[in-house]
Amino acid sequence: MAEVIRTERLELRRLRMDDAPWINACIQDPQIYRNVGKIPPGQTLEDTQAFLERSRASWDDGTGYGFLIEAGTLPIGMVGGGFGMWGSAFDVGYWLAPVAWGCGYATEAAAAYTNWLHNFVGLKGLTAGYFEDNPASGRVLRKVGFLPAGRSKYHCLGREALVDCVDMARIA
Repeated sequence: MAEVIRTERLELRRLRMDDAPWINACIQDPQIYRNVGKIPPGQTLEDTQAFLERSRASWDDGTGYGFLIEAGTLPIGMVGGGFGMWGSAFDVGYWLAPVAWGCGYATEAAAAYTNWLHNFVGLKGLTAGYFEDNPASGRVLRKVGFLPAGRSKYHCLGREALVDCVDMARIA
């Protein structure tokens, strides 16, 4: 299975352990950890390394796939996902370093990733979500074919609170 996805401006490549320092430095920014539900504030390098090890294992067993997003040779974010607790839906998520916001990179990466999931992994249905106070993420999801599927409360580790979430779904 391809471990690199190329677009016009980006390369998405499988996560590696040597990505840990860059990822960990980025996720210290509250603009990131407040909008990604599973990143606690102050996450340690060791926690990020453990995440990357879990990512490797989920790739190997086919339950999840994570990619680093690069523009040229510069890392700018991550996109990935995996099957939920019960294995019924494959949930997609992404984040970009704030320096890369507003350039269309999130849409380009999310489109490439979801198309890869459909065309190469064979997944037909995907889920995603965004926090109501982050409408830019909702616009990205709509641009790549997700539609609103409901609303929920999600415990965001970065905010240490339940946050209103818009649930999205995409059927290929």
